[in-house]
Amino acid sequence: MRPPRPKRLWGRRTFLVDPGFQLKYSLILGSAGVAVGFACAATMHLVHRRLFADLTLPPALVAELSARNLELLWIVTATAVLCGVLLALLGVIITHKIAGPVYALTQSAAALAQGRYPVTRSLRKSDELKDFFELFQKSIDLLRAREIEEAFRIEELLLKLSPLKDVDGVDEAMKSLRVIKEAKAAAIGHLGDSEAESESSGEDPSVATSQENGG
Repeated sequence: MRPPRPKRLWGRRTFLVDPGFQLKYSLILGSAGVAVGFACAATMHLVHRRLFADLTLPPALVAELSARNLELLWIVTATAVLCGVLLALLGVIITHKIAGPVYALTQSAAALAQGRYPVTRSLRKSDELKDFFELFQKSIDLLRAREIEEAFRIEELLLKLSPLKDVDGVDEAMKSLRVIKEAKAAAIGHLGDSEAESESSGEDPSVATSQENGG
């Protein structure tokens, strides 16, 4: 079974390629920002309270300073929440640079599990896991090259066995070899089918990660 494709949002592919993974770490990052902001606000409030307790000031001045302190406290709190939201959005963008390549690798692995050789594309300049992705792509190319070589060798063997097909057992062996050859040819032939499928479906390479549409 192929992994589900990311949903489109207003005609473009959403940044939430893997919502579970991306939202988890984005919320952790945003929560950490909010927690730090609240800690700063609480510390500031405690310092002001201790300062007012140590000083002897006119009641009117104390009331004015308390009002200003409360106003400043609300500003700091709102800023902390805003920073948390911005950090969460930043987390979505950052995790997208990881989730996109992982999604592409998952699709390729699923294709291999089905006996097909997937279409591999270059990652965008901003994506992570480039070294691992290039190694994975190179491994697929080497496997496909080996399949092609083995298919040619089987074909050569079939040609050599053709004059002996009337010999007992040779015909059955040739049938088995043809089945193996057809299976290899089908796996190799799926490469073009997958490419046509990708083009016809209009898949956005932001997840299959084409460098041409990246940035």
